[in-house]
Amino acid sequence: MLLRRFSQNAPKTLRTLTYPVGDGKAKYTSLEEAVKFVKTGDTIFPSACAATPSDLLKEMCRQVDQGRIERVKIVNTLIEGGAPFEDPKYYDKVRSNTLFITSSTRKLIQAGHADYTPIFLSEISKLFLTFRQPVDVAMVTISPPDKHGNCTLGVAADCSIDATRAAKVIIGEETPSMPRTFGDTQIHISQLDAVVKSNRPIFAQEETNAAPDENIAKIGKLIADNLVDDGATLQIGIGAIPDAACVELIHHKDLGVHTELVSDGVVDLIERNVLTNARKTLDQGKLVTSFAFGTRKFYDYIDNNPLFGKLHTFWFPHFYLPQMIKLA
Repeated sequence: MLLRRFSQNAPKTLRTLTYPVGDGKAKYTSLEEAVKFVKTGDTIFPSACAATPSDLLKEMCRQVDQGRIERVKIVNTLIEGGAPFEDPKYYDKVRSNTLFITSSTRKLIQAGHADYTPIFLSEISKLFLTFRQPVDVAMVTISPPDKHGNCTLGVAADCSIDATRAAKVIIGEETPSMPRTFGDTQIHISQLDAVVKSNRPIFAQEETNAAPDENIAKIGKLIADNLVDDGATLQIGIGAIPDAACVELIHHKDLGVHTELVSDGVVDLIERNVLTNARKTLDQGKLVTSFAFGTRKFYDYIDNNPLFGKLHTFWFPHFYLPQMIKLA
């Protein structure tokens, strides 16, 4: 039996984000004008975690308040700094479908005013690359362009880069506080349909010199002494226990990192020549991660630092890597 292929099922095209388009120039505009690209019924993907484009999301909510747009759908992973649409007045006007529950969306889901789609982090990119999850508007936070017009998504490649490739419209929030990074974070400024300049600092953890809890420190030492061999490749989570384990790894040799998330704990290991990535069988010599979340000092360390390679989450996790250890 032959089936007709209808036009709406025709293959769609992903953006080649690194190439200039049009006149190759940035389309700078105001916050209000940028968000006017969002139409009633649109699906928005905001970049994740420390790269959450909070000014753009707040302006979207303001335009919902004005009645210009409604029935907006948000497909998101980690929203940092609170979700402005969690206010009860948006319950019937903005609907979130979160793919990674955080404190910013948990209350909405529990109250029945948001949805949760269970999915592995490494599988999310496929939703966008296959257009199974359409994206009308990608809202991203970017580093300022270099002399060639190249920006980066900075601390967030994760699935944000693939949602951006699949988006019909890209709106950027450009801030000098976003570190410039290497790998799958590159986007030419002309690819963005609207860019808003901002001096807002990206989200960061507070620096602390407090000693870890005694029990957590013991757990970290047990992990480092008994589970991690020299030459191991680490997948590192965020939190007190992974940080405590990193502190206790200072006497190891030739460790590597291939992880979804990286934070401050790796810096001391790099500077002590413990974390060299020398024995990795994949991306040898590179610390590979999909996103970063840490202190401002950490962001300054990874800024324009080719040691750190950012890849989308489709590349994670690789548990077939020799001596792969997860610290979570």
